[in-house]
Amino acid sequence: MHVMLKQMQANKKEILYWCLYTKVSKSMYKDFMINNKVGEKKVKRQVYDFIIEGFPNTKYKTLCR
Repeated sequence: MHVMLKQMQANKKEILYWCLYTKVSKSMYKDFMINNKVGEKKVKRQVYDFIIEGFPNTKYKTLCR
Protein backbone atom coordinates (compact mmCIF):
# COMPACT_ATOMS: atom_id res chain seq x y z
CA MET A 1 0.00 0.00 0.00
CA HIS A 2 2.80 2.42 0.91
CA VAL A 3 4.54 1.76 -2.43
CA MET A 4 1.32 2.49 -4.31
CA LEU A 5 0.94 5.86 -2.57
CA LYS A 6 4.50 6.82 -3.46
CA GLN A 7 3.88 5.83 -7.07
CA MET A 8 0.68 7.89 -7.16
CA GLN A 9 2.54 10.91 -5.81
CA ALA A 10 5.26 10.47 -8.40
CA ASN A 11 2.64 10.25 -11.15
CA LYS A 12 0.91 13.40 -9.88
CA LYS A 13 4.21 15.29 -9.87
CA GLU A 14 4.98 14.19 -13.42
CA ILE A 15 1.52 15.19 -14.67
CA LEU A 16 1.83 18.55 -12.95
CA TYR A 17 5.25 19.04 -14.53
CA TRP A 18 3.93 18.36 -18.03
CA CYS A 19 0.91 20.63 -17.51
CA LEU A 20 3.20 23.44 -16.42
CA TYR A 21 5.56 22.75 -19.31
CA THR A 22 2.67 22.99 -21.79
CA LYS A 23 1.44 26.25 -20.32
CA VAL A 24 4.88 27.86 -20.28
CA SER A 25 5.86 26.60 -23.72
CA LYS A 26 2.70 28.00 -25.32
CA SER A 27 3.48 31.39 -23.82
CA MET A 28 7.09 31.19 -25.01
CA TYR A 29 6.00 30.25 -28.54
CA LYS A 30 3.63 33.20 -28.75
CA ASP A 31 6.20 35.67 -27.41
CA PHE A 32 8.87 34.37 -29.78
CA MET A 33 6.49 34.52 -32.76
CA ILE A 34 5.58 38.12 -31.99
CA ASN A 35 9.13 39.30 -31.25
CA ASN A 36 10.73 37.57 -34.25
CA LYS A 37 7.79 37.79 -36.67
CA VAL A 38 7.82 34.09 -37.54
CA GLY A 39 5.12 31.43 -37.68
CA GLU A 40 4.25 28.79 -35.11
CA LYS A 41 5.67 25.94 -37.18
CA LYS A 42 9.11 27.57 -37.42
CA VAL A 43 9.16 28.41 -33.71
CA LYS A 44 8.30 24.84 -32.70
CA ARG A 45 10.97 23.45 -34.99
CA GLN A 46 13.59 25.75 -33.45
CA VAL A 47 12.56 24.73 -29.93
CA TYR A 48 12.61 21.03 -30.86
CA ASP A 49 16.06 21.41 -32.42
CA PHE A 50 17.29 23.07 -29.22
CA ILE A 51 15.88 20.23 -27.09
CA ILE A 52 17.41 17.57 -29.35
CA GLU A 53 20.82 19.26 -29.05
CA GLY A 54 20.65 18.82 -25.27
CA PHE A 55 19.14 15.34 -25.39
CA PRO A 56 20.56 13.64 -28.51
CA ASN A 57 18.65 10.38 -27.92
CA THR A 58 15.34 12.24 -28.23
CA LYS A 59 13.46 11.75 -31.48
CA TYR A 60 11.72 14.61 -33.28
CA LYS A 61 8.52 12.53 -33.61
CA THR A 62 8.42 12.02 -29.83
CA LEU A 63 8.52 15.77 -29.21
CA CYS A 64 5.71 16.43 -31.68
CA ARG A 65 3.25 14.18 -29.85
